[in-house]
Amino acid sequence: MRGGGQNDARSAGRRRARAWYVLTSMPRPFARALVALAALGVAPAASSCGRVGFDAGGGPDAGLDAVVDTGHDSTVDTGNSGGDAGSDVGVDGSADGGVDAAIPVSGLLARYLFETPDDGVVDDGSGNGLDATCTVGVTCPTRVAGHTGDGAHFDGATQYARIVGRTSAFATPAGLTVAAWVSLDVTPDAAMVVAGKAFGPTFFNSWTVGMAGGDELGSATTDGTSDDYDSVPGVFTTTGVWVHVALVWDGTTKRLYVNGVERSTVARPMAFDDHDVFIGADQNSGAPGLFFAGIVDDLVIYGRPLDDAELALLMLR
Repeated sequence: MRGGGQNDARSAGRRRARAWYVLTSMPRPFARALVALAALGVAPAASSCGRVGFDAGGGPDAGLDAVVDTGHDSTVDTGNSGGDAGSDVGVDGSADGGVDAAIPVSGLLARYLFETPDDGVVDDGSGNGLDATCTVGVTCPTRVAGHTGDGAHFDGATQYARIVGRTSAFATPAGLTVAAWVSLDVTPDAAMVVAGKAFGPTFFNSWTVGMAGGDELGSATTDGTSDDYDSVPGVFTTTGVWVHVALVWDGTTKRLYVNGVERSTVARPMAFDDHDVFIGADQNSGAPGLFFAGIVDDLVIYGRPLDDAELALLMLR
């Protein structure tokens, strides 16, 4: 028995040493992100061949398994290796040879990495075919350096993309999540919209994520008869700085997140109809408006509310 205990202790020590070696071999920002995941209760699982595994809750059936490849081979383990019924993680988060990051795939409707936003089609990386379109040389955003790889720069005047005729996919009365990395060109003196789903013929929206003016994160929603607007102050105090923003709605309660931290909670209904989703603008009385001025990267839309640990995975990219 004593010998077995000593072997277990030595094995545990070797595992800790391997994990520390892998962690310290990563780029520092990525390592800090993994440490932040651990702080949220995402515990290290088995690791090998330069990969670090994480299982939310610390067990093989805890519900959220993820393996993040720390190399540069554009490979991501899709997780869920324990056969649990929780949220799988997958979907390659990098097209530029950098560190890849898995994100939750359960309920993922669309993902826009903006690697080619200026060719008339903003590709949906989820595999669901929900591409957004724009007019080359007129409304298409410009491809620039993003948070990771490329991003889409919107000029705040004419540029936007639109997901046309796929509105049923974005009617999610049971809940949703919309999240993106954003970097502002200016501190706006009026509202700007990063993404939104229009509702009705006037200025209502099922939902929007954007800026309320000044340094505030803003989000509009409607119950079909009136428009509600919620905001978080002190978010965009400096231009040119990347901020991760998210809207999460569970069918009853609307939450706004900034860099993975919940900053606003309020009960809000949402109504949905057959109007389109816009990126980089809003639709008011049939015409685009409230144009976004800045860069957007890795915009994701889910048909369910993500939890805090899942939002943290989005921030790894």
